[in-house]
Amino acid sequence: RPFCTRVVCAKCGCAYGRKDRPDCSYVFWQCSTRCMKGIKNCHNDNLKEDDLHKAFITAWNKAVRQKEKLSKRWDETDRTGTELQKFRVNQMRELVAEGEIKEIIPELVMAVLDCVVVKGGGAMEVRLTERSMRLNIEKVV
Repeated sequence: RPFCTRVVCAKCGCAYGRKDRPDCSYVFWQCSTRCMKGIKNCHNDNLKEDDLHKAFITAWNKAVRQKEKLSKRWDETDRTGTELQKFRVNQMRELVAEGEIKEIIPELVMAVLDCVVVKGGGAMEVRLTERSMRLNIEKVV
């Protein structure tokens, strides 16, 4: 489960958990505060897993299309960053070179996703590792 602990509520700061209920026709993610303490404690929206996947794919493909722009930022990290930051930047370079995706690749998500911040109303912010990119998504189409 590549998104586990990486989907975060913008309203209360808690992690979202994956819900797969037999009475529901789709898998969704829900804020753990809302799940445990009720909607009065956190009123952020549930998130369909399909929308979460589409948001990541959109962010990743944008990173691939902007690799020249990102490369300048990565060059700076190569010069001034820690060994871990340099490792992650080189990993991002290699993965971006493989191109755009059409479906979720769990290993890719685990390698490059920092987190997805769920803002509500279908809006999310997808953050890739090493601050490579933060993509605001108003509504997944």
